[in-house]
Amino acid sequence: MKTPRHGRHPTRSGFTLTEMLVAISVLFAVSVTGSLTIALLMSADARSGEAFLVQNALARLSRQFRDDVHVAASADLSANGQSDEGRVNLALPGGAAVQYRASPRGIVRVSTGPEGREDREEFRLPEGSSRFSIIEDGRLIVLIHQRPYLTHSDTYARGSKSPPMREVWIEATLGWDRRPPTGNGANDSQ
Repeated sequence: MKTPRHGRHPTRSGFTLTEMLVAISVLFAVSVTGSLTIALLMSADARSGEAFLVQNALARLSRQFRDDVHVAASADLSANGQSDEGRVNLALPGGAAVQYRASPRGIVRVSTGPEGREDREEFRLPEGSSRFSIIEDGRLIVLIHQRPYLTHSDTYARGSKSPPMREVWIEATLGWDRRPPTGNGANDSQ
């Protein structure tokens, strides 16, 4: 039987404690980076999905509002004889009427046919405020929606107590198109 020489250690297979600690540290750093990346991607996906829904609602509202105003014979901002910037009433040919109202969740369109049947449609918009205006001698009807650009209070400009506001204007000329509306509110194409 051979005995190991003095000063020589027998060879062992395996890893040293230092090598194991380095490997564990590298794996931990990679897993933290990966999980943060996944969380950021999921957050960006949720924000982009929300932005898509808002843009889709604004596009539908814009198209419907312009179609209604273009066909309308008259418009006013009154409710029970009182001026109200939160609503606009449109008188359509043939005795039909359309009313747009600002609500906490967006804009509500109520159309009333000559026979008195009401149809309601809601356009969901992000939190903010909406108002209507009639300018240029009653010929231009404007819907203005204001909402904050940012939602985190710590991202406001220094010294500002409120977030910067984004305004979306939808403008339409009253009576631009006098063709009667179709059943869905869009104009007939000739």
